[in-house]
Amino acid sequence: MSRCLHWAAAYLLGWQFTTLLGWRILGDGEFMRTISNFGPYHGTVGVLVLAIFVPRFCWAFLNRKRRRQPDGSVWSELARGVHIIFNVLMFVVPALALRRAYGNGKGYDHWGLRLFPPPAEKCRG
Repeated sequence: MSRCLHWAAAYLLGWQFTTLLGWRILGDGEFMRTISNFGPYHGTVGVLVLAIFVPRFCWAFLNRKRRRQPDGSVWSELARGVHIIFNVLMFVVPALALRRAYGNGKGYDHWGLRLFPPPAEKCRG
């Protein structure tokens, strides 16, 4: 279960960064528009990353005593630190994007499912 969620998140983040670099390097053209149609769109990636993060975090928390302990090497500690940073970002970045949509007076619907309705008035800040 954990590996499936791990590699699903890795695919989504890899896709996001690859298409981002493609748009930056190649620009808005027919090639990048065609390539972008092969995978999920920006907003979809964010929602899916957040949807994968929550059960993955719960699974890791419930199984924390069964996890292999790091060997204490520099590489092991580096990998652990990078994974912690990535996991924090996988929650914070999509959550902030949803918060921004709410603050701008927009609701958020995805695949016909309303994640949250628009607020009564736009937030000022």
